[in-house]
Amino acid sequence: MGYVERNLAAGEEILWKGRPTLPGLIILGLLSPLIFFFLAAIGLTVQGIFLGMAVVTCSVPMAIYFLARWLGQCYALTNVRFLEKQGLFRRTLRSIPLPDVTQFSVGRDQHGWYFSVTGTASIMRIKTIDREKLRILVEKQMTALGRQVDPSHHSDGRWDVSG
Repeated sequence: MGYVERNLAAGEEILWKGRPTLPGLIILGLLSPLIFFFLAAIGLTVQGIFLGMAVVTCSVPMAIYFLARWLGQCYALTNVRFLEKQGLFRRTLRSIPLPDVTQFSVGRDQHGWYFSVTGTASIMRIKTIDREKLRILVEKQMTALGRQVDPSHHSDGRWDVSG
């Protein structure tokens, strides 16, 4: 049982749970030592070896940092609220109650696709591959709560919620 599950209220159940998409920097940072050693094995010059060492020295700690952030981040949609857990050791749990949701959207920025939820007091942006599945689940939950979801979404992928 994870941190999110331990912090659910009585009668609250998880409908969807996921992590953000894996950043390419983690993959590149973890693969850079292999690339460096491969290039060193086929015979690089001294300058190339120093350049490879510099790449490894910078990219591996960065990859470990981003991997730790990624492992510590989790999102969940329950029948009552949206949850966002951050942190591996010092954990925080942020939530947006479903009755407070005023808008949700699916969009794309320079980092990839995301699902965004706007509440009366906060915004939660979820970078996930399951964005369409999540959108459908949110529509069902809003309807179950008696809220109206505008079926004609805006050109930028926003759906307004009222009621």
